[in-house]
Amino acid sequence: MKILNLKLVAIIFLSINLLLISSCKKEELVPNKANLISKNNIEITSKNGILIFKNKKVLNKEIIKLSKLSAKERENWENTYSFLSQERIFEQINKAEIELENKLFNGIDENISLNKIKQLGLYDKHSSIYDKYIKKDIIEQIYEKDGSYSYKLTVINPALSYVLNIDGIVIVNDTVYQYTSNSIKILTKNNTSIDEFKNTNTTNKKLGIFVFPQNLKSNHGWSQGGNWHYKTSKKRYSLYVHGYSSHSSSLLNSSFYIEAKGQQKKWWSWKYRNSYRPIYRIVGNWKYRYVITYNNGPFVTKYSVSDNDYHSPFAYTLGGSNHCKFYLAPNGSWGISSPWYYYDGINVYYYRFTCDFYSNYIHLNRG
Repeated sequence: MKILNLKLVAIIFLSINLLLISSCKKEELVPNKANLISKNNIEITSKNGILIFKNKKVLNKEIIKLSKLSAKERENWENTYSFLSQERIFEQINKAEIELENKLFNGIDENISLNKIKQLGLYDKHSSIYDKYIKKDIIEQIYEKDGSYSYKLTVINPALSYVLNIDGIVIVNDTVYQYTSNSIKILTKNNTSIDEFKNTNTTNKKLGIFVFPQNLKSNHGWSQGGNWHYKTSKKRYSLYVHGYSSHSSSLLNSSFYIEAKGQQKKWWSWKYRNSYRPIYRIVGNWKYRYVITYNNGPFVTKYSVSDNDYHSPFAYTLGGSNHCKFYLAPNGSWGISSPWYYYDGINVYYYRFTCDFYSNYIHLNRG
């Protein structure tokens, strides 16, 4: 593939200039990228409902912090930046669903049969906020074989849901990212509008837009797990490692996270409930590599992208949670200077992850 010029590639590296805050100028209705970036030396700011991080290190530090806060603490943090995350949207949905459930099923045995619940007209009833975000494709509903159901965020990298707005957008350095249900999109040119970026679903170098579809069945993936383990017929837990890399000659992209869940079933609906919080501790370590070369040159294997990320190994003690997700390295996008080009994508060729669900263990291994 044709190598991007050095000036364009340099834009891709993940360091941040921050948001221009001007109380004198009227805010544009359709801002472009340049209007969202500033030169202020502030680690985190926001504009038009989009978070802007100074660099990748700040982003990852904040995600780790947010993943350990309570829902109320995260809400207070978001309000500081006049921001609404996909994670908070999901928490609002879950809260509304449980409140509706308690109202509809008041006095009804939670072990009621499926046929009976259908006869009462109470099967698959949802709150208005649930219906709203189903239509917006923020969440999707999943039906189980026994007729029960659950729901989840659709975004391809839910570990980022703490910092993604409703459109799946976040800015790191001077690069705009959008995470959808099936791809990662990158905007590198200042004169392209955010609306144009959101509405473009294929790579357009003229606009500075690059789209990386995520095909998890390809040989560039290292995902594993996600199956439910049942403590009882009403309680279940799971551990999932998500990994995928894609590349062009001048761009390298990787998505990597781990997610643990614990759900409880009542009235045929699986939800994250405070009455079941089985996640105690997660530990892991891993290794990765990728290959670069140039025309008629050697193939050079690299073992780090120098992305200031949180690297292997890690150990996090939750002490009783029902849902957690952690953003792992390598995660993001990187450019390379001519004459070098990327020969292959990132490969996490070895890992060992273990989650302790209060003495019920799940191990995920590769290599």
